[in-house]
Amino acid sequence: MKAVWIFFFSSLLMVEAASPVISKAFIYYIPFQFETYEAITPKNIKEKAKFKIEINDKDKISALLDLTSGGEKTSNCDEKRVRLLIVWDEGKQQVIADADGNVLNGKTRQALNAQSFEKLKNLLSDLIKAKGP
Repeated sequence: MKAVWIFFFSSLLMVEAASPVISKAFIYYIPFQFETYEAITPKNIKEKAKFKIEINDKDKISALLDLTSGGEKTSNCDEKRVRLLIVWDEGKQQVIADADGNVLNGKTRQALNAQSFEKLKNLLSDLIKAKGP
């Protein structure tokens, strides 16, 4: 039994050490339901975003990480209908979401399920309200 606990504890320490500590996130956001005449791409969303928000709240950052890292693998992510760009800690990592809830995280493409997509929309709405005008 001791060997199991030691293995579990050492595995837990390795996971803690390996998981990145993100202290800041920048969000560039156009509400998902908005359609635009111009293509919104990963390259121009920073200029075209309706909302630009900086987050330092670790709980909100953790919630964003959880919501954008789940989902089924997909080949879809329309890079001409980008609605969300999250830049973690000075640009080291970026997450892109299109108007349909498809997420591009590095080289991984995922489709958020309806419940996660709705939670993401609600979280973004709360962040906008907290930011104020």
